[in-house]
Amino acid sequence: MKNGFLNLAVPMLQLSEPGAAQKVKLHENLSVTLWDRWDVKKGKDLTLSQLFQHLTDTYKLKPCDVICGAKSIYSAVMMNKEGNGIAREILLNTKLIELLDFDDEDSEDNFADLMVTFQQLNGQGDILKDTPLVRVYFNK
Repeated sequence: MKNGFLNLAVPMLQLSEPGAAQKVKLHENLSVTLWDRWDVKKGKDLTLSQLFQHLTDTYKLKPCDVICGAKSIYSAVMMNKEGNGIAREILLNTKLIELLDFDDEDSEDNFADLMVTFQQLNGQGDILKDTPLVRVYFNK
């Protein structure tokens, strides 16, 4: 006993390895984990439509909504309403770098992280849960 305190701590060193991350099956040929991220390296001229096409071709899922931080970039519910066809076409054909107000001169990073919601390719059913973050790289 030193200074009125009793030392009861017992030093212990134990090695352990983390378990495998739980897999979520999105469809027959695609499973993901919490740690996955989908990288898209298509450059500064990538339009929203081209991003959707790339994600559809690569992962066989239908992109619905695109959110960057707190900003909604594209909402399928709003854009698919009757009378929004022209606005939808303009938005889909706009460069992603413009939609994100991305200033590559001021930014140290050359990418943007997007939360994209997906449905099955047939467009039926609910929005899929646990889909990975989509990181879009803009070449400098």
